[in-house]
Amino acid sequence: MRLLLQQSRLWWHPMIMLNIFRHVFVQDPLPIFFNAPLFFYKTHGKIVAYCTLSKHSNYQQLKDVFTFQIHRKKGHASSLIQDVLGYYQCPTYLICKPDLAPFYQRVGFRIVRSFPFRVRMRFWVGDFFTRLFYDRHHVVMRYPSI
Repeated sequence: MRLLLQQSRLWWHPMIMLNIFRHVFVQDPLPIFFNAPLFFYKTHGKIVAYCTLSKHSNYQQLKDVFTFQIHRKKGHASSLIQDVLGYYQCPTYLICKPDLAPFYQRVGFRIVRSFPFRVRMRFWVGDFFTRLFYDRHHVVMRYPSI
């Protein structure tokens, strides 16, 4: 199967916006409101995996990494992340659940304790809601690892 990496804006893909809203406690809905850059793999006219990438002053934040169920366990998310990481040529942060940390560590991310204020604010808000509904915490990761 040949995968084609494409870039677009989130508003042009209502199916992905609907998917983000459906998984609102797992995925961050804010990229929808800011029409964030969307990166995705597509094959045979169907989107296989996607992620959004938010650019900030001196870093970027990877969000909403998602592979559709029938395409999981084939390395699509790892490949997509590797293709997208160098897009802005600056450090990349992400916030994830602890059980996903080993996956991101295999891609090259490392858990960090210090991070930019905007990431910290999102971490606190996301962590509050995660603890409220799931009784677990988030972790912040950075690439390239320090």
